[in-house]
Amino acid sequence: MNTTKRCLPDTREDMLSEIKSWISSAGDNVLRVLWLSGTAGAGKSAIAHTIANWSNEIGCLGACFCFDRTRVVGRRHEKIFTTIGRDLADSNPAVRRALDDVVHDNNELRHCADILRQGRELLVGPIRVASTAVDAPVLIVIDALDESNDRKSREQILSLLASQLNNLLANFRVIITFRPLEDIHKSLKTASHIHHLSMNDISLQSTSIDIERYVCDKLAMLGDVFKDTHFQALARRSDGLFE
Repeated sequence: MNTTKRCLPDTREDMLSEIKSWISSAGDNVLRVLWLSGTAGAGKSAIAHTIANWSNEIGCLGACFCFDRTRVVGRRHEKIFTTIGRDLADSNPAVRRALDDVVHDNNELRHCADILRQGRELLVGPIRVASTAVDAPVLIVIDALDESNDRKSREQILSLLASQLNNLLANFRVIITFRPLEDIHKSLKTASHIHHLSMNDISLQSTSIDIERYVCDKLAMLGDVFKDTHFQALARRSDGLFE
């Protein structure tokens, strides 16, 4: 989770409100997974980190895992479920006990190359075991899956999202963000437990206003060099992108 990546105040308000409402909703019919898609620079990560920070403040953030294509050496894809499992255990004693039991019986899981198996046994399994002891919403954020540099591992992660997370308990929520790549869309489009939100759903007018506020905020240090007309012109030329 990165506090510097949050949305500027008073921007993306409708989408943020919709996501917060989804996280707080109760009932077995609420979809467990939210897939947020959009082109590079559209602001997916800003929304993900804003929601992660908000959920951390109210005490319902279980884990936040971020991919970064520039961190090849770290092989982030191999650490996704061990990291999420550890973070969930740190924030929830019931999950910690369930995870301890799994690792005690299968210590090799922590270093297993089978990411799909890790996801089933280090994430889905302990969550199910701990379900009766977890009352409040628990949020897991996975940001920028498309920046995973290992296609095979990405396919395994997508397989878990599409086939296993529909069995999560009603108070668990997962947000995952990525660009609308063909392999990702193909894997998730038929999953009935996944709710899809697209940055393209935000009106161009609303996006332009948000970008104008963003530009104004970033250039405020220059004093009165730029006027409102300059900010408006830059927003129009941004083509709906923040970066």
